[in-house]
Amino acid sequence: GEVYKLSNFVVAPVVGSYRPTMHPFKLIFQKKTKVQNVEKSDIPILGLSFTDLAEVSSYSDDYDYLIDVIGLMSGISNELEYIRDGKVTKMVVLELTDNSGKCECALFGDYVDELQRLIGKSPSGVHVVAIQFAKVKIFRGKASIQNVMNTTRIFVDPEIKEASELRKGLAIVGNDSTPVITTTGPRPRPSFVEDFVMSKYKKSIEQINSMNEHEVFVVSAVIESLVDGESWWYPACNCHRAVIPDSGAFYCKGCEKHVYVTIPRLPPN
Repeated sequence: GEVYKLSNFVVAPVVGSYRPTMHPFKLIFQKKTKVQNVEKSDIPILGLSFTDLAEVSSYSDDYDYLIDVIGLMSGISNELEYIRDGKVTKMVVLELTDNSGKCECALFGDYVDELQRLIGKSPSGVHVVAIQFAKVKIFRGKASIQNVMNTTRIFVDPEIKEASELRKGLAIVGNDSTPVITTTGPRPRPSFVEDFVMSKYKKSIEQINSMNEHEVFVVSAVIESLVDGESWWYPACNCHRAVIPDSGAFYCKGCEKHVYVTIPRLPPN
């Protein structure tokens, strides 16, 4: 958040989608371009230019420019996870409200952690959230905003005039300073452990001892003691054959190779 003086640069037309400003030209740095810090400037440090949420909601197509929005965080979803390009990515959806209306904002990846960090540093109660350089997306005919990786900036309870005006408006309509923030969106997907416990049959040890078939069950029990040795199980290869210790690893005669990760298996009855 500082002001700089630029010299020796090139001016060129701007093309493409998701432009950070509505200006028709851009600056291109060269080897001789100079960037100098300027102190005591009247230029606003954050450079925010907000769009009303009602205007955002009125869009019917993806917008070519990145926008700034500000609103009270009137709702937030549970933290979700989805797989994208083979990687697990975090996601959270905010509901922002200003004097004109409401709009949803989806945050992905590191921006989820950044939001939680900023909320943790702010006083309790309803938060004013400002999103700078967000893109407008149309999903199922409804406009919402999303972050742009390594570009979007998030501010929670910023000390700016627009945030103060939102808080004053909240007080005028008679709400207290700590309204309930609703949880939006579907129930979060259960964790791997929860999914395993809920989807498998539960059996007692007595029931399992009387069974002959090989199945997977959930058992809730208290450990009374640990059995020494490996008499009740054996280390096996992925091919299910027993392996023997050899040269700091294990050797599988069936695969005729050394293996470094074994699977504990029960001997046949």
